[in-house]
Amino acid sequence: MAGTVNNGGVKFGNIPAYQEGSSISMQNIQPPSSTKPTMAPPLIRPIDDGGFSSSQYDKQITDLQRETIKSGDLSYFDATLHANGLWKLDEIDYFNQRYRFGIMNPYQQISSAREYLFFTKPDLNIYPRGSNGAPDNKMQEYLRTQPEWQNYGQNHFQVLRCLQASLPSNGPFNNLLGNTVSSNLEVPGLSSDVIESANSMFGVNIQYHGSSEASNDNFDFSLEFKDTKLLHVYSFFKAYEDYHTLMHHGVLEQWINYAWYHILNTQYSIYKFIVDDDAETIIYYGKAYGVYSKSLPRDVFTNTDFSDGISYSVDFHAAFYRDMNPLIIKEFNKLNESGYNNGSYHKLSVWNEIMDRVDNRPAKAAYIEKEYSPIYKRDVFKLRWKGDAKY
Repeated sequence: MAGTVNNGGVKFGNIPAYQEGSSISMQNIQPPSSTKPTMAPPLIRPIDDGGFSSSQYDKQITDLQRETIKSGDLSYFDATLHANGLWKLDEIDYFNQRYRFGIMNPYQQISSAREYLFFTKPDLNIYPRGSNGAPDNKMQEYLRTQPEWQNYGQNHFQVLRCLQASLPSNGPFNNLLGNTVSSNLEVPGLSSDVIESANSMFGVNIQYHGSSEASNDNFDFSLEFKDTKLLHVYSFFKAYEDYHTLMHHGVLEQWINYAWYHILNTQYSIYKFIVDDDAETIIYYGKAYGVYSKSLPRDVFTNTDFSDGISYSVDFHAAFYRDMNPLIIKEFNKLNESGYNNGSYHKLSVWNEIMDRVDNRPAKAAYIEKEYSPIYKRDVFKLRWKGDAKY
């Protein structure tokens, strides 16, 4: 049986009928050479604009530009990047020019950051200090008679070392609190005073910007700590409160030098460092002075639901706060100088090249160094670490 095939508007000639013993091939269904296929009209017709589009295209991409692009010079793409708010790092200048339609700066954008808190130690006179400043190997006489302090000395001596800085230890910082703190240090905002002039004859006065210094002084904050079943963190704050209670009753002796020079030995400081996503470039730093805890989170033991572990929210008070002052860096390095220069310690990098992963080895000492950063286009402070771990 013969027939015709219409395929998408192409009309082919008659197809010979199939006969038994014959085969169907492409040759059987080819149209005669004299027959020209009839094409269906296209759905989208080209627009004849008199060659305008071609001339405009030639204006955008010239032969010279094509050759320049082939040679590796991508400067012709800069205009496209600029049109989308993208600029090279050396082209970005916030001070001497204005980007009228905004700017994207992925080089100096803060994507993630991490906070490190360093707690210094108070110097409670638990083990009394002699005239030479060295602490005795026995507690104060009154403390030796108290069962709770006997327990501290026998089972929580490491906690007592965090409470008395003059005792021999491996560093100037309270690593117990530094390792267990799970929240960020709240920084007090600055709010200036307002100075008003006297009223004029029309009853109008003028206000002036005053000082914001009072915002730095006497502020309260809270920190969250994650404890273990050994209750080291709880024992620290409990012993701290017990010591002050006994001081209030006048049964403890004070080291004569602290009394003579009016040194508040029961208070300590907290250093705050926020580092960039490289875990070492310091973005922000500050220090809280004259810090003491003023609450004991004993109510956490009201129930026995510890499915998420034991956490304490402790209230603190600080005498004042300072930030972004290089003297803070100098003070921090002075405290760490002996530990960081310990010849048995070696530097710990952020990335372990041997294991090809983040270097999680614990550190013994920290130090801040200054070096030039091409991203920041200036000198920056870098938080460096040293330790004795070999793995």
